[in-house]
Amino acid sequence: MQSNWFWKIAAVFLFGVLITYGVVKESTKQQVVIVTLADISKDLRQQEAELKLIVDKKWEEIKPLSAAEKTQFQFLLDELNELDKIYNTYEKDLYEIGKNEQIINALLDYYEKKIRILNRLSLEIQKQKNHEKTVTL
Repeated sequence: MQSNWFWKIAAVFLFGVLITYGVVKESTKQQVVIVTLADISKDLRQQEAELKLIVDKKWEEIKPLSAAEKTQFQFLLDELNELDKIYNTYEKDLYEIGKNEQIINALLDYYEKKIRILNRLSLEIQKQKNHEKTVTL
């Protein structure tokens, strides 16, 4: 009679362990994680890649900056740094919230603003170089 109780208790315990295992496994299944715009759609992947390419080309035009240029145009470099911080925040939001139209637009807007600032920096550097040439002539 006692062995009957033992087996019933063991069966209930085993059943509880199996249920707990199933619940834990189900709740920890990997969900689709959105980390970048490329994870959302092919169109956004292409758009982001094109914008990144433009940004990289602009940086290549500008680099290397001399120490004097870095000092003179620090306000634009600071703007770029602030923009990068904002981008990181939106990227984190995209990861935590997932696909969200406002976040997507903000991330795309980031690239457009960065390109504008890099264009402005490039123009300012070119103006400075032209000014130096006219002064030395």
